[in-house]
Amino acid sequence: MKTINVLAMDYGASNGRGVIGSFDGEKIYIKQLHRFPNVAVACHKGVYWDILFLFNELKTALKKCAVDMIPVSSIGIDAWGLDFGVLDSDGNLLGNPHSYRDNRVDRIKDELLSILSEEELYSKTGMYPLQIATLFQLYSMKNGESAFLREGKDCLFVPDLLSYFLTGNKSSDDTLASVSLLYSPFENSWIDGFFRKIGVPNLFPDTLHSSSVIGNVRDQVCEETGIKSIPVIKTASHDTASAIASVPAVNKEEVIYISCGTWSVVGTTVKRPVTDHEALRCRFNNEIGYDGEMMFVKNITGLWVLQECEKEWSAHGYTIDYRHMADHAMKSDFDSAIDIMSPEFSQPGDMNRKVADHCRKKGQRVPDNREEIYMSIIQGLVDEYSKTIYELRDIMKRDYGRIHIVGGGARNDYLCMRTAAKTGMSVMAGPYEAAATGNILSQLIALGELDSISEAKRVLERSFELKKY
Repeated sequence: MKTINVLAMDYGASNGRGVIGSFDGEKIYIKQLHRFPNVAVACHKGVYWDILFLFNELKTALKKCAVDMIPVSSIGIDAWGLDFGVLDSDGNLLGNPHSYRDNRVDRIKDELLSILSEEELYSKTGMYPLQIATLFQLYSMKNGESAFLREGKDCLFVPDLLSYFLTGNKSSDDTLASVSLLYSPFENSWIDGFFRKIGVPNLFPDTLHSSSVIGNVRDQVCEETGIKSIPVIKTASHDTASAIASVPAVNKEEVIYISCGTWSVVGTTVKRPVTDHEALRCRFNNEIGYDGEMMFVKNITGLWVLQECEKEWSAHGYTIDYRHMADHAMKSDFDSAIDIMSPEFSQPGDMNRKVADHCRKKGQRVPDNREEIYMSIIQGLVDEYSKTIYELRDIMKRDYGRIHIVGGGARNDYLCMRTAAKTGMSVMAGPYEAAATGNILSQLIALGELDSISEAKRVLERSFELKKY
């Protein structure tokens, strides 16, 4: 069988990747073609994503396909959720998208929740109302950015905005819409009443199904990059949904999965949204995954704190050696663990000091070196995993026999070993490039190379060696 190549553009909150997925009819082979940083930029009163830089890196990946003579059959884009750009009536972008870490939403939570209560939001969207959500960001624009709402014609989430730059076609996606606090997973539609209540227009397009075609790459982009016109596929555009699509379990209702990157997402698959009082109290979300799969998950801080520490170490010439860190941790009696969800860790900067100060305030041993900083972060993350899994078992009234860890955290031996030990459950680690792998699967299904996500699971088992703890 002829090998089919597709390009997955996977944008994370810290970096982005252009990944080639090659399918020979039996296995998928992954090759990282292009990698680039993604840094939110503070400017004037806000914190923004440099969306044109991100689009230019996409074009760089396409140019590399042309130079390396890799015949790609399609391209798919996934990225983080919540953030969006606004287009005017002529299709021009009205400013860079804000980052969800922008403090423009800090002072409006109580005001908005007096209009839409936590209970109403949760019962209708299945989402715990975090103030970084799209709903809060839109509401904040009424003060200070009202021109965007007056002049705006279309609102596009980050992956949809990049797809628009590629094709000229505007679209939305239910995996991204479902985390916005503006979309009903019960009706599979935008909740127009919410827009009216907060006094902003609904500028979002109707959602497309996963594995549908948005359009073809525009001639201008083809000429600039040297590729032929190829279709742009609507993947599970939320990177979490793409990552969970890569979990190699036939029945995901029987397992717990953890997608571990900058954020960690812990949960399981359910037949219908769970919106009872206990689920709300524990802050679980009902997010739409690939092909309408309902994911009952909790979003917690992931490797963000460690990534920030790594940046500081790198600035002083030190590159982290994970094998050394794991070996040291297995021999050490250092047992301090940060509360990974503590507010001081949500903002970037001076993270090593924040970790040490946090341990000191908790009356724990203060880390003396990088290895102990590393251990206190990983042990804190595993503690949060264990707590979340206990809550999940209690809400669902069932036991789970296995945990699947996918994404960058699946490479971390110490994290996986500690998770298995702390929870008393077996851990299966991999795939590592989870979001890109799910993105690739979506494209192969759209191209007719795979019949369904069920067939994709069998291909995953043949393609990737999983590690068991």
